[in-house]
Amino acid sequence: MHLAHEALITCWPRLRGWIDEDRERLRHHRRLSDAAGTWLEHDRDPGTLYRGTRLARAEELFAGDNEPYQVLTMTEQVFLDAAIANRAAEQRAVTRSRRRSRFLAVALSAVLVVASLAGLGAWHLRRDAEEQRTDTAARRVAEVADSLRTTDPRTAMLLGVAAWRISPLPESRRALLGALAQPELRSFTDPAPGADPVRFLVDSGRALLSVAGRTWRTWDVATQHRLRAGLLPKGTAIAASPDGRGS
Repeated sequence: MHLAHEALITCWPRLRGWIDEDRERLRHHRRLSDAAGTWLEHDRDPGTLYRGTRLARAEELFAGDNEPYQVLTMTEQVFLDAAIANRAAEQRAVTRSRRRSRFLAVALSAVLVVASLAGLGAWHLRRDAEEQRTDTAARRVAEVADSLRTTDPRTAMLLGVAAWRISPLPESRRALLGALAQPELRSFTDPAPGADPVRFLVDSGRALLSVAGRTWRTWDVATQHRLRAGLLPKGTAIAASPDGRGS
């Protein structure tokens, strides 16, 4: 009988497969039983539950068993159900964590975009403010150049160049071209005798008026010829203002 039994197993591959499968099932059953006992001993600690491939194999062998008799004990079945429920809870937690991570990533990206736009806007405002200050300085230099164009063409030309270099505005260009078009006047001092006379330009810078004591004289700046002379009334006081005009 023993030889016949061995021969039957050897010659019937399907039967041999059933026997091997049953042996694997029994081996996993013992392991499941030990794991369930450990789980109870640790007050049903989730850390002792099946996970990963061990749980997947136990499900394949034991979960939803439709055989006439139940292979698993009540404790083993509760242990396996707890492991399946714990896996579902962990998967939900992972899903929530991934959603939260995606939300945080999107929020962080939005914050970075807003910060970048704010920084760009601040940079543009600062640049515009600097350009406005530069343009204002150029206009002021151009105004001074215009005011000196007839009295001091050389300085007016230098100031016009400076205004153009500060900012190439229409005002700078006008001051520069106006100074270039103005003929340079020679330095002229009237030969008035006596104490230092009071001198100032008149007639838009074309004439020089000098007053020494009560005597006044006017000179053509371009030709350096005296135009007129005379006496001032008694008690008349004349002083030159800082801009070279009389008062």
